Amino acid sequence: MNNKHLTIYVWLVIVLASLFVSGAVLASEEPVRARPPSISNNSARESVPGQVGPQAILWDQTGVGVPAGDNDSSSSYTGSSSQYNRQIADDFVISEPVNTYWLINSVEVIGVAGGGVGTSATLQFYKDAITNTVSITTTYHLPGASVYNSPVSASLTASTVVITLPTTLVLGSGTYWMSVQANLGSNAGDNWYWTERNNASPYTGTQPSVFKGKGGSDGCQTVWKPRRTFCWIGINPDMQFRLKGIKVTFSDFIRLPLIMR
Repeated sequence: MNNKHLTIYVWLVIVLASLFVSGAVLASEEPVRARPPSISNNSARESVPGQVGPQAILWDQTGVGVPAGDNDSSSSYTGSSSQYNRQIADDFVISEPVNTYWLINSVEVIGVAGGGVGTSATLQFYKDAITNTVSITTTYHLPGASVYNSPVSASLTASTVVITLPTTLVLGSGTYWMSVQANLGSNAGDNWYWTERNNASPYTGTQPSVFKGKGGSDGCQTVWKPRRTFCWIGINPDMQFRLKGIKVTFSDFIRLPLIMR
C-alpha cells in the first residue's frame, strides 16, 4: 500500500469513527422520563405520577334539603368502656376507565358531637366483599379486606369534620367502604354522631350503610350488617360524606401492578 492509499484509508477510519461517536451521543441525549414520586399508601410504597390539576370533589354524598336524617353514633372507647364501641361504614363506587385511579387526600363527614370534645378519629377504607354472614340464604355487600387504617386528627365538634389523610390513598375502579370512628377515651357517655343523608345516595350501584357494635340488634354487635334494616339503627339508608383528591391516568404499565388493590 503506497502512502496515498494509506492516507485515504486513515481518513476513512477517522470519518467512520466520528459518525459512530456522534450517533452514540445523540442517542444518549434522548429525553429520559423522570421517575415519579413515591406515595405511601398505608404500609405499602407505590410509585405514582405527580399530582396533576387542582384537588377536586371525587364523591359527594352530603345531604340536600332540610331537615337532615338521623344522627347515629360511630365512636370507640378505651378500657372497659370499649364494650360500647360502635362503628358505621358507607360505600362508594369508582367507575373509571382502565388505568385511571383516584388519589384520595381528604375526607369530609357531617356529624354532631355529644358529650366530651373529641380531637381524634380512626379512618378506615375497605374493599367490598359479597358474603352471606347476614343471611344464610342471601348474599350482601359488606366491608371486606382493609386497604387503609389510620388514626387522624379531627375537630369532632364541627358540623363538617374535615380529615386530611396522613398518606394519600390510591384506589382503582371498584366498590369500597369508608368508616370514620371517633376516639373518645374512657367515658362511654361521650359520642360522636354521624349524620344520615335525608334521602338515598344520588349514585347508582351503592349499598345501604352498615353497622356493628353496641346497641345493634340481630347479631350486629360483632358482624357488619345493614344498619337500618338489620340493626334497627337510624331511619335512612345512607350517611353524609365527601371524598376529595385527584384523578390520575397511568400510562406506565410497568408500575401498574404496584398500585393495584
